[in-house]
Amino acid sequence: MKIVGVGIAPGMMTEKAIKTIKKAKNIHGSKRAIEIAKKHIPPDSNLQTIKNYKKLNQLPKNTIILSTGDPMLSGLGYLNGEIINGISSLQYACAKLKKSQTEITPISFHGRTRNYQKLQKQLEINNKVFLITDPDLNIQKLTNKIKQTNTKAQITILNKLGYPDEEITKGTTQNPPKPTTNLYSILIEPTQNQQKTTTKPK
Repeated sequence: MKIVGVGIAPGMMTEKAIKTIKKAKNIHGSKRAIEIAKKHIPPDSNLQTIKNYKKLNQLPKNTIILSTGDPMLSGLGYLNGEIINGISSLQYACAKLKKSQTEITPISFHGRTRNYQKLQKQLEINNKVFLITDPDLNIQKLTNKIKQTNTKAQITILNKLGYPDEEITKGTTQNPPKPTTNLYSILIEPTQNQQKTTTKPK
């Protein structure tokens, strides 16, 4: 089995991913992953839309599973098999905004329990956070959780990265931007930590 990252939008696949898909006889993927990769999928392949993610490890060994973005960033990289990386939303966003990936901590709120405590701990030590979201994330709840850390932050919402109608909007914890689509991620950058600090006398 191979888990192939198809990137975050059309035209975002690696050469290795394209070659792997073109040779595949048995392909499974979400509707979005298939749409991104469709021009490389052989017409005679057994193409299936994923209906039950819990049973993916039971598929035949010759199966290619398409994963949007990169499989190892909140993707299907947990499955058994070889991973072929794709261009992730984090990679693309950092390039677009000219931010170093080494300065950013990725946290996923996508399809899993939302660990606000982990988010808060990163912001308390002034780390930038790239948040992978679900469409139903409540932005007001998110900013309230950020405010609990006594941290002021710039909030950047990245809508439909890599698509023709891509849109990037910026705001703050006091005046946060709103997503314009269900497909978005968020970059949170602390600008001032207001927590009291104590200094030892010399």
